Amino acid sequence: MKAKIERINLTYEVEFATPSFDLPSSNVSVLKAFYETIHPRFRINTRDMHVAGGNLLSDVRVRVTLFNGNGIIDISVDRMSLAFNNLRAREDVTICRDCISLSEDALQKSLPAVSVRTVSIKPTLFLELNGEQEDDGNYLSRLPGASIHLDLSAFGNATQHSGVNLEVENSEEKWDALFHAFQDRTNTSSLILSCHVFYRADGKVRGLENRVNHLQQLLKAFLDSIGLETEGLTE
Repeated sequence: MKAKIERINLTYEVEFATPSFDLPSSNVSVLKAFYETIHPRFRINTRDMHVAGGNLLSDVRVRVTLFNGNGIIDISVDRMSLAFNNLRAREDVTICRDCISLSEDALQKSLPAVSVRTVSIKPTLFLELNGEQEDDGNYLSRLPGASIHLDLSAFGNATQHSGVNLEVENSEEKWDALFHAFQDRTNTSSLILSCHVFYRADGKVRGLENRVNHLQQLLKAFLDSIGLETEGLTE
């Protein structure tokens, strides 16, 4: 069945091997490095840059907001995370990818002592089914991965909503992926599909470009397995 990708939300997270004890004393310098690296390409206003401190090491944060709040870069002592919402065009996906690359450069410049343990990428796809007003719940219930049925007789008028969950692991290459497909409760002809892939820094799949290509291959394999052919955004 064909499905159109209406929009994508994406998170990208870099987990540090050890806490960055330099961040509390260098938070403004870190913010400056991100500004100088990203601002020439994507505009950052002064009101969009935040530095937070506190009595706890975990309270220390540097945050940059982009694209009217649709993009957030957050650096703490144990990780850097980026979140992008409402990617609706191929240009949005390209911008997101460029922001991630620039942020990795800025992190390396501002906190060179940081070593990376894992990198994770989690796209969430909002899909519109194109098959004759197909109901998402009916579609999911017919998939082999959604064959579990609970006995709900003791729970009143409870209704089970089918979904598909799958984990794929490659211990040799040091990556694993979690897939989840479930119905969009706000639209009966829509599905939500999430894919969360974890890459060990010392694994076989290294570098942003290789990881993005690997993720796209995994997504296609999962979509093929549930009988969906997608169009839009990345096509």
